[in-house]
Amino acid sequence: MVSDSGAQIIIQPDKVVKDATTKQISSDQELITDPLPHPPQDTENLAYVIYTSGSTGKPKGVRVSRGNLLSHLSAMTKAFELTSKDRALQFAGLSFDVAIEEIFTTLMSGATLVLRNTEMAESASRFLDLVETQDLTVLNIPTAFWTILTQFMRSSGRGIPSSVRLVIVGGERIAPQTLSDWQKIAPNVRWLNGYGPTETTITCT
Repeated sequence: MVSDSGAQIIIQPDKVVKDATTKQISSDQELITDPLPHPPQDTENLAYVIYTSGSTGKPKGVRVSRGNLLSHLSAMTKAFELTSKDRALQFAGLSFDVAIEEIFTTLMSGATLVLRNTEMAESASRFLDLVETQDLTVLNIPTAFWTILTQFMRSSGRGIPSSVRLVIVGGERIAPQTLSDWQKIAPNVRWLNGYGPTETTITCT
């Protein structure tokens, strides 16, 4: 990322990044700059650049326009039927484009965004506890974690907390048997399987 972007300054908490190609600056130094001007409201302008996972070789930066992002967020907000009454979990790491979907569909609909902590990703039991405690209504989780969660619920007899109305699962192929188990465990929870390469703006199907 440093090479591709041609960055001249890298700021990290509590240390100076030492690199022959970058200037050294510590995060506690005061930076005085002119206020940034507002960019023109052009849908062709970039919204962000995010890197692919590198599954086809070397990871590469993908440029996503404001127009593509806004179209996606509008479609997903409608598909998820999000309202200001929802409490949605932000589960994905920030280097994964699904996090953008989790964060901005929630905020644009006026819903509450709840950030996951480390415990939620380490234990299916603790995950369910915190979903219940936080009264979460929408969960967007990766296939691998959903599979572990389903297996735990099946073996333990625990159900999905009553607050949950929608679960979105994606990132890898879904095993039919796991989906069958899930449908028995949580028959009243709406379930969606999302997929899309980074280049098509997060989720395309």
